[in-house]
Amino acid sequence: MNSFLTKHRVPTAIGEKMLVATIMKLRSLIALMALSLSVLTTNAQNLILNGSFETPGLTGNAGTGRQKVDAGSADITGWTVSDGDVYVCKSPDIGLATFTPAQDGSFYLDLSGDGPPHGTVYQDFSTIPGANYLLTFYIGASGWTSPFSTINVRLLGVGTMLNTNLTPLSPDGNNINWLKEEFIFVADANTTRLSFSDTSGTDDNASFIDSVVISIPSAPAIAIHPLTQNIGYGDTARFNVAVTNGAELVSYQWFFGTDPIDGATNKSLSLTNIQPTQAGNYFVVASNTVGSATSSISALNVIFPIAIEMTPTVVIKFAGIYDIQRIDGFGLANDWTTLMRVVVTNPPQSFYDTSYVGKTNEFYRLLKMINPH
Repeated sequence: MNSFLTKHRVPTAIGEKMLVATIMKLRSLIALMALSLSVLTTNAQNLILNGSFETPGLTGNAGTGRQKVDAGSADITGWTVSDGDVYVCKSPDIGLATFTPAQDGSFYLDLSGDGPPHGTVYQDFSTIPGANYLLTFYIGASGWTSPFSTINVRLLGVGTMLNTNLTPLSPDGNNINWLKEEFIFVADANTTRLSFSDTSGTDDNASFIDSVVISIPSAPAIAIHPLTQNIGYGDTARFNVAVTNGAELVSYQWFFGTDPIDGATNKSLSLTNIQPTQAGNYFVVASNTVGSATSSISALNVIFPIAIEMTPTVVIKFAGIYDIQRIDGFGLANDWTTLMRVVVTNPPQSFYDTSYVGKTNEFYRLLKMINPH
């Protein structure tokens, strides 16, 4: 290392300054490249520009928290308004008596505008034909209009990849009850158009959207695997799994051995009134349109209650001749039954009543024979 540094050392002060300056430039270039890569990585997470309507310079009316955007306008960064007008709303929206925060950030979009006709917004974005994409967004409605609110969502390329009408949930008082919607689609063109329209057909409604994201879905990955369990006979067993990456639109299928379990298509599997036939290996497969992941195998061990059957035992500690008698605990005082006569020559000796194994409430006594005949 020392010889290398010596061999390539610049011998003048000017040369040393140039070398330091070069190093500084390289460091700045590396930092800039890292920053650019970070920005690219962040942007790659959402192909939609301004999906949460946090538009610079469009701050909403100070009095009501709403700002009208007319048809043909591109004032909402990334979006174009058509077929009516829309409102950009800032929380809290006093004009709609809505004091809930936006689903993401400070702004959300009211498609109803001053219609009918109500507004439509659209945005074009780049896609790769044949590639899978995930569309997620949130919809909501105002407190007095949700039964009449309808939001149409379309994805257009060469053909129509999505054309659906959605009904927002009723609000909870003055709080927008945001509902998440998810769709996976396969692009058929280099450019795809996403549009949202209020198709309610009435002037007594308010239809909201927020947090619009289009991303490239990934296959699920198992983050938490189901655990082996020891469950008592007749009890309940519960297996759970958690996935990462492709957490959106993941379907689940649980297996017992190698066979799929009918109806077991949730994140968790609950088995009630466990029987011996349910003991064995369980696992789950999580999948979406991109791929799948299989959990580790977890065993279900069924534990049986231990049944101890006691055999009545009579221990005689002294030599002699005895009659062993038995009486049921619920019988009469004189209902003693002689079981056997025994001769004890080498005490202590034990005698077993094998005819009453597992019985309870039985009593025994010994009668020593003085002059047995």
